[in-house]
Amino acid sequence: MLKKTAIELLGGTPAKAAKAMGYKSPHAIYVWPDVLTQSLADKVNGAVLRIQGQQAQQHGVSTSSQSAQHA
Repeated sequence: MLKKTAIELLGGTPAKAAKAMGYKSPHAIYVWPDVLTQSLADKVNGAVLRIQGQQAQQHGVSTSSQSAQHA
């Protein structure tokens, strides 16, 4: 995954990406390599899924993982 793609997925700016990843400073995003390691890409994907789940809950939409937990 490219750094610019990760930033777009996490909100569009390094500051929003840092917040989504739980970092205290956007500087952490600036030092990412241009091509993320698989480990870092996995963390980005996890943060994106978490954000999507939170947005779905705010809109009253059940996510598949929530449905499975309640089954």
